[in-house]
Amino acid sequence: MQTLSTTRISAFIAALCSSVLLSKCTIGVAVAPTNCSAISSNGCFTGSHKTQIKYFACKDPEICCQSCKNTTHCAHWQINAAGQCHLRTTGVTVNPSGAGCIRDDTIPGPPAPMPPSPIAPPAPPVSPPLGYKPHVVFFLADDFGHYNVGWRGNKEARTPAMDDLVANGIILDRHYVYQYCSPTRSAFISGRLPIHVNTANRAPTAVGGVDIRMTAIAEKMQLAGYYCVHSGKWHAGSSCEPNLPINRGFNASIGYLGGMEDHYTQVGSGGVDLWQDDGPAYGKNGTYGGYIYTNHTLDAIDNLPTGEALFLYHAWQECHTPNEVPTSYLQANIDFPLRQVYEGMAYFMDVHIATIVERLKAKGLYDQTLIVFSSDNGGREDLQFGGNNYPLRGMKFTDFEGGTRVAAFASGGVIPPHMRGGRVSELMHICDWYATFAYLAGVDPVDHSAAAYHLPPIDSVNLWPTLSNNASSTRTTIVLSANAIIHWPFKLVLGNQGGKGVWTGPQSPNATVVKDNDKGCPDGCLFDVSNDPTEHVDLSASQAETKKLLQTMLTTALESAYQTNDTPGYTKCVSVNQYKQSHKGFIGPLCSRG
Repeated sequence: MQTLSTTRISAFIAALCSSVLLSKCTIGVAVAPTNCSAISSNGCFTGSHKTQIKYFACKDPEICCQSCKNTTHCAHWQINAAGQCHLRTTGVTVNPSGAGCIRDDTIPGPPAPMPPSPIAPPAPPVSPPLGYKPHVVFFLADDFGHYNVGWRGNKEARTPAMDDLVANGIILDRHYVYQYCSPTRSAFISGRLPIHVNTANRAPTAVGGVDIRMTAIAEKMQLAGYYCVHSGKWHAGSSCEPNLPINRGFNASIGYLGGMEDHYTQVGSGGVDLWQDDGPAYGKNGTYGGYIYTNHTLDAIDNLPTGEALFLYHAWQECHTPNEVPTSYLQANIDFPLRQVYEGMAYFMDVHIATIVERLKAKGLYDQTLIVFSSDNGGREDLQFGGNNYPLRGMKFTDFEGGTRVAAFASGGVIPPHMRGGRVSELMHICDWYATFAYLAGVDPVDHSAAAYHLPPIDSVNLWPTLSNNASSTRTTIVLSANAIIHWPFKLVLGNQGGKGVWTGPQSPNATVVKDNDKGCPDGCLFDVSNDPTEHVDLSASQAETKKLLQTMLTTALESAYQTNDTPGYTKCVSVNQYKQSHKGFIGPLCSRG
């Protein structure tokens, strides 16, 4: 079912209520969430309340969730840590008038897309600041723990290739992402904080990810003359063909479109999920996925067109469940099976990073290459997942440091010698690589296409002054989610965070079961993450004014929130089963132009 963005819902209701036939419809009134009689069949609120509260009526509760994130008065719907929408019943303060977001199944489908403004031409490319266009390699790990690396002091972790890149590069000590997968990837690809592009983890056949009217990072790099390659996980929208990597600026792509799949069979999201360029990768499934994606990357390096710079986005399947790895990568002296397999997946990734780096060197590319590594979120430490974020608090699906402050580094031949072997502690968000890579490529980072459709602009900040000379970053604030914000050095966290705000030891997982029983921050917690990076000390009482400031900043920031809920023009859709029947059991984009 197609849904409306919050901006378009508002415009739609306003348009209805401006008609002569609906002249009695009142905009801006508060309506009790159970008082459905206050809503006419066309979706307009006709109540006589006078309190001016922002609200929406809509067909889908998920849209209510997104709408309610934009105002502190709308307290009835929420999205939980797993990205599911439900009616909130406890732990909230509801506006006295009962303002809320009400599901209304009588509202018709979305109106025709708002015609765009004329698209401003991008600024012409300029000379790259390094005097050449550097090759850019971005490695994104999956569910990789903050402590699952040798350079953090983990004696069990076999990550010699990454350790060497760190020794000849820079540890990015405060590199932040979203608390789970798809929003992080959407942020990297779009150059926006997740609250301005996507905060939902959806199936690959559902609308979501990066809005098709936004300019993806690979499209920017193509404008600068880069040959752009994607290998591995996508999970940034694939409900229609314009969502696909090959149509978002990548010259070549192979990978899976969804959030997870079997490492050996590539079965996930209800079918075989393996896509190459513009169609299902028939006949290429049935092999451990890590080999497929590494071989694709190596082929791209070997066949890089003469004179072109390489932009490589290699998104590892490691270390996401299911926990699977060829037995040759297991370390025999780890006696806890879950930790053994997880470490084996991390070792697989490290070995293949080494292979890719060696190929860059063999082809004479390394000295002019920037390599960036990050995880998409912290490792998950409960149940049968295997990650470890020691000594940080929390894990995947939380806004605590363990869920959002990830293992990350920058390396390669372009890192100035005086910066190698060090670390930077400036605030960074994964969306910042958009402006950074555009700067190094000599291309305008402004997203003119999105501006024409009145979509949020990029939030990205150029990190090169920090990477090249340890300059102070212009970023002092990061909105992590609807429930967390950092305004340096303070961090506000709201809600119970799924009970996952726990601490683990250096050798985890082990026989002690990690339970999701942490109380979190039901009244909001304020931390000084500069002096208390493990988030043990809540400063709410002693820093009440600072807490209030961050609450206000978060509320204000969420007023501009945007969720990708639409693919304008692509309304002719088939079911997953229909698609699979005509594509040999493979899944892919369900919708085409209507």
